[in-house]
Amino acid sequence: MEVLKISTLFENMSSYIKKAQNGAVFLYPTDTIYGLGGIVNTSVIKTIDQIKQRPAWKFYSIIAPSFGWIEANFEVGKDFQAQRERYREAHGPLTLLLPLKDSKELVGVRMIDHQMQQFVTQLAEPFITTSANISWMPSITHLDQLTSQQKKHIDFAIDTWELKGSWSTIINWKTGKKIR
Repeated sequence: MEVLKISTLFENMSSYIKKAQNGAVFLYPTDTIYGLGGIVNTSVIKTIDQIKQRPAWKFYSIIAPSFGWIEANFEVGKDFQAQRERYREAHGPLTLLLPLKDSKELVGVRMIDHQMQQFVTQLAEPFITTSANISWMPSITHLDQLTSQQKKHIDFAIDTWELKGSWSTIINWKTGKKIR
């Protein structure tokens, strides 16, 4: 696991974008806790499942690259950005369960209030996001909390500071119901 500062990520953005496109798994700070992620592909998902010792039935969320990308891929309506902001003001960091266009499937979608969002925006692809902890264990708020086994499977860890340690609020967009 290569540990880098967020400034290093931005100074070498094109290099890390290529690494992400080639299936690298990242540990990164979000607006709540440390997350694990990478571009959406089978290899990245399998690696993250292994790191987390994750049950197959648990769903993943994504960090969306932009509001335009969300509006192009999900049934969200004209006032999406304004409604999302109202939810964020009321609940803090959010994961919205959004309906895919032409489907009944709901997908957890985040736009994080952290510099890592800029990386995903530059990547211009959705980025899998899930908490970095082993399933059913406490959240990871500092890199020292990772096990040596987890570190073996993470390509890049972005070290910033100790995070708050709370999860995002999950809201079903269609119903407005708070899930968590």
